[in-house]
Amino acid sequence: MASSRYVAQRPPDPNDRAAKLAQLVAGSGSRVHHVPFRDGYIDAAVVTVEQEQLVYRADNGRLFSELVARGEAREQRGDAAQQQLLHQLLLDKAMDPDGPIYSELERHAKQTEPLLVAADGVVVNGNRRLASMRELHAIDPERFGDFAHISVAVLPARLTAGDIEYIEAALQLAPELKLDYSWINRRLKLRDHVERLGIDEDAILAAYRFESAAAIERELGELALAERFLRYSGEPGNFDLVGDLEEPFTEMKRQLDTFENRKVVDLWILAGFALIRGRDRLDRPLDHYYPFTKPVPFEFVHWGLRSLAEEKGLVEEQRPGENRPVDRLLSDRLSPYLEDRANADDAAGRLGRLNDRLRAEADHMIGAAQAIAHLTRARKSLLRLGAAELSETQRKEIRAELAAFKAHIDELEGKGEGAQPGVFSRIIGRG
Repeated sequence: MASSRYVAQRPPDPNDRAAKLAQLVAGSGSRVHHVPFRDGYIDAAVVTVEQEQLVYRADNGRLFSELVARGEAREQRGDAAQQQLLHQLLLDKAMDPDGPIYSELERHAKQTEPLLVAADGVVVNGNRRLASMRELHAIDPERFGDFAHISVAVLPARLTAGDIEYIEAALQLAPELKLDYSWINRRLKLRDHVERLGIDEDAILAAYRFESAAAIERELGELALAERFLRYSGEPGNFDLVGDLEEPFTEMKRQLDTFENRKVVDLWILAGFALIRGRDRLDRPLDHYYPFTKPVPFEFVHWGLRSLAEEKGLVEEQRPGENRPVDRLLSDRLSPYLEDRANADDAAGRLGRLNDRLRAEADHMIGAAQAIAHLTRARKSLLRLGAAELSETQRKEIRAELAAFKAHIDELEGKGEGAQPGVFSRIIGRG
C-alpha cells in the first residue's frame, strides 16, 4: 500500500457544493458529456471545479468489498477521516499494474476526459482518477498544477439515488469491464441495488446486461455461498480470501441447484467448503471433483457422503454394490464433522480419494445399485406408456430383453423357469 501525501480536509457542505456546481453549470455554455441512461443518454454539462469541491463516493463499486468489511459501505458521513480512507484505497487501485491510471496521469500530467459527478459533487465515475490527480498535485504542485482544478460532467439534480446507481452500473458493470470490477464487488453492488435501493428489475437487467431475472438470483446465490464460506472459515467479510475463487463458487451453485433434497444440498455445501479449504490435499484441481463439476458417476452424490460417514465410523457400512440415499440419520451425524473447519483437510483428502476410487471401480462398488436404478427407470417408463403406445415390434424387443434378463437372474440364483407373469407381461402381451 502506497503512503499518501494528500491529506483530506472536511468537504464543504453538500448544499454549498451543489450551489457552486449549479452556478458553474448555468454558465457552462454548450459543452456536454453523453451519459448512458435507461432510454438513451443524458447530456451532462461539463465544467471545471476546484478539486476541494469533489467528494469520493462511499458506495464506490470497486471498493465495495473492502468497505463492507470495514462497515463503511453504506456510511455517508462524508467527513475527512472517511475521505482519507477512500483516497488511500482508491490510490492503491489506481496504481494497480493491470489498470495503471496513476502512471498515465503522472506521465502526461493532463486530464483527458471529465469525471462524472452528481449535482452535489459526489464522484459517480472517475474516483481513481481523482485520487491520482490529488496525489500527484500534493507531491508536485508545480508540475501538476493543472490538477488543482478538475474537469467534471455534472448530472442533473433531478436524478434519484437509484438513477445514479443505475448509471454507475451501466458504465462500470458492462461485460467488457467485469474484470476491473471483480466478481465479488459486482455481486455486492447487485445485492445493494436489489435489496437496499430496490431498483427496478428491468433497469438492473439492462445495466448488468442480464438476459433474464434468473441471472440476478444466480449471482446473488453465488455471493451468498461465498459469504457463508467466509463465516465457515472464521473470516466473515475477508473477501480477499475468495477473490480468485469465482469459478468454484459459480460452478458449485450451478451443480447444487439441480437437487431439491435439502439434506443432500446442505451436506455438499459443507463438503465443497472443505474441499476449497483443503484443496492442497487433492491430487487434481478442484474442477475435477464434485460439486465443482458434474458427478462422475452420478451416484457419487449419495455414495460419497455415505462412504465418508462410514470411514469416520458415523454410520454402519453398506455392502459393495449398494448405494443407500442420504437420510436424516446420516445428515445429523455427518453435519457436525463437516461444519468444523478444523476437519477440512481430512475431509478434502477423503472425498478426493473416494471420488477417484468410485470413478475407477464403479462396477464393483455400486454396480448393483446402478442396475436397480436403471430397471426402476425402465419400469416407470413402461407404466407411463401403456400397451396402446407400443408397436408390435417394440413389444417383441421388450419381451426379448425381459427373457434375457430373467434367464440371467435365474442363472445367478440357480433357478429354473416357471415364474408367474407380472405387470410387464400384461402391458406387452404374452409371447
